[in-house]
Amino acid sequence: MFRPPAFMPVAMPLVIATSLPHRGPVSAFICQTLFHSYCAGFNLLNGNKTLNKEKSSPPALLIAGSVVYTACVGATPLFIMKRYKLTSPAFQTFCLKVLPAPLLAALSAFNVVAARFPETEDGIEVIEKSGKVVGISRQAGKKAVMETAVSRAALMGVTVLTPILLDAIMKGMAGRIWSCLDPEQRIEKEVVSSPVIATSLPHRGPVSAFICQTLFHSYCAGFNLLNGNKTLNKEKSSPPALLIAGSVVYTACVGATPLFIMKRYKLTSPAFQTFCLKVLPAPLLAALSAFNVVAARFPETEDGIEVIEKSGKVVGISRQAGKKAVMETAVSRAALMGVTVLTPILLDAIMKGYRMLLSPIKHIAAVLVFGTLVPASFSVFPQKGKIARTDLEKELQSGTTASELYYHRGL
Repeated sequence: MFRPPAFMPVAMPLVIATSLPHRGPVSAFICQTLFHSYCAGFNLLNGNKTLNKEKSSPPALLIAGSVVYTACVGATPLFIMKRYKLTSPAFQTFCLKVLPAPLLAALSAFNVVAARFPETEDGIEVIEKSGKVVGISRQAGKKAVMETAVSRAALMGVTVLTPILLDAIMKGMAGRIWSCLDPEQRIEKEVVSSPVIATSLPHRGPVSAFICQTLFHSYCAGFNLLNGNKTLNKEKSSPPALLIAGSVVYTACVGATPLFIMKRYKLTSPAFQTFCLKVLPAPLLAALSAFNVVAARFPETEDGIEVIEKSGKVVGISRQAGKKAVMETAVSRAALMGVTVLTPILLDAIMKGYRMLLSPIKHIAAVLVFGTLVPASFSVFPQKGKIARTDLEKELQSGTTASELYYHRGL
């Protein structure tokens, strides 16, 4: 939980929770406490490794005090607003728009300093380029802590500042954006955080659904085309541009078809709408994403790809290996897109009684699921794939004695 790879998935929802508009100072204090508690633990366990932890760890009371202090300071603006009923637009703009980013940045930097202050007091090891230890330096400790504090302040400050800036920039565009969505869903003000989420938003008509599907599948087609097998001769084996364009239009049309049928034939029964809006989107997008991979990389199945022995010797060009590589990539992409779209649908069913929390939570969850599954999707099948000699073409089987051969799968 406190290792560096876990920092983003754990800290990101906590940062978002601290920057959400709170009803009162108590909820703001709780969110601030959770965030700064995690950051204190992360900073403490990921400090300089040359220190003697038994002698140089800060007292637990100091860590607890710094967490409570930062949480109280973070919740103070809202407390002052509520306590003294300061409702002027200027003061509210200052407290809710101007202050949060620099305040969280400063408190995050303070959190680093409080958790790692022994490095500035006792010093840390300094070494020569050859690895020889010169001694313990307090100046080096101060520099290390200061650099970490500045980087953490920049990270948290920019993260909180981004939605505030977008809120100011896109304020005039809100009416045009929400006019494309189903009127019954506009109250939720769902955030389009990625093309995947945009395709699964409730659209007002098939045109907006088609546009979102086209943008999504166009990007995916380009990504699949440029990240295919690297052993192919791209000039001879690239699919025609017309085929790529046709596959994009086809997938976009199929993706928008359920909404078109609903609107065209005025099918408003709850059962049919539930099927089209809740049941169908995840498997449909998964199937279309897999089709997109196959369409963009079909030359690998027709012309084949190189297979090599473990030593690196090229055995030949195999269509069976090409089919296996494309199929594995299509399955992994279908799983990635299907699970991402399924996440907000499941949360919508589970949290039906919590409408105020549902809109931000389900899209934050979708972003987290997508971000977590992207590396998993790329690595579930190894880049250096294996294929048994008996699965190859007969002419290639006679050219090697190795039981397994290897190929580049692509992404």
